[in-house]
Amino acid sequence: MEPRKLLDALAVADRLKDTTRHCYTAGGRHESVAEHCWRAALMAYFLRDEFPEADMDKVIKMLLIHDLGEAFTGDIPAFRKTKANEENEEKLLYRWVAALPQPYAGEMRALYEEMAARETIEAKIYKAIDNFEAVIQHNESPLSTWIPEEYELNRTYGWDKAEFSPYLTALRQEMLEDTEKKIAEGKKNTEPSGKGYRIIPYEEKYRDDMICMVLEAKDAIGRPPHLNDDLLDVRGCYLDKGDMFWLVIDEDDRVIGCGGYISLPGTSEAKLRRLYIKADKKRQGIGTALLETAEKHLQEQGKTAAQIHLGGREYFESHCFYPKHGYTEFAPDWMKKELQK
Repeated sequence: MEPRKLLDALAVADRLKDTTRHCYTAGGRHESVAEHCWRAALMAYFLRDEFPEADMDKVIKMLLIHDLGEAFTGDIPAFRKTKANEENEEKLLYRWVAALPQPYAGEMRALYEEMAARETIEAKIYKAIDNFEAVIQHNESPLSTWIPEEYELNRTYGWDKAEFSPYLTALRQEMLEDTEKKIAEGKKNTEPSGKGYRIIPYEEKYRDDMICMVLEAKDAIGRPPHLNDDLLDVRGCYLDKGDMFWLVIDEDDRVIGCGGYISLPGTSEAKLRRLYIKADKKRQGIGTALLETAEKHLQEQGKTAAQIHLGGREYFESHCFYPKHGYTEFAPDWMKKELQK
């Protein structure tokens, strides 16, 4: 390939280094598409001995190029991707591939078509590895970064891609055991013994109960019964943007608290938002547990500080609560805490 054409092609591939996927790394930051492709290709290299009948060099090529379309569209999680999304990504990708010099344009187009048909053993191995790497990464990421549907998805994703191979079926079983172990350990951490409540990532089924709790909590402190727009769409305003929101659930499966955070663009800091505890549940350590859950998660995400806007001095409870937990004022009605790793 001519030097300029090579550099132009690599510039497109470079976009995948900054294109983040829904999943997080073990260190608590968003994984990039490039990282996913690299480790998937490494998996193929390590599986050479398991598939002597397959052209594993071809599988490695498939995995290296399989997500190049996301250089043009960004990553959309598999459980949110529509047929229209897939068609748009394919159109943009094929347009770029067609502009590459030969033999690369022809070879890549042929590989993409083989991958889509999923009839050859190489294409089947490629797709299984693509799915498996995502499950492995979720098993390695902090459980606090999982959204509700990922609990079941991590148990079921990719099994159908392993059916043709006893080895891949055994590998998927090992991955499932890791998933179950992680979820079980997470339950121990979020269901304090004897405290009568648990702190969980937001689940849509609790939405209406959460809204009622927030309105009651506002009324109890004399605030107008107004509901902020972000609480009507927690998924869109928090989870889909890579941030988090938690619920406190009591023994009767009712919401007694909530809170989340949004990342502050251009910084390594986050803003805590909508931390509410039901009026008759205050002064029982629930607010402290919720705040500590949020701070621990922020540390895992590499955040260096948490900010909170307290409102005016009439909200005296907030002005008393946060200083007890290490927050100091840095602007009128704003407090911040440096997070230690």
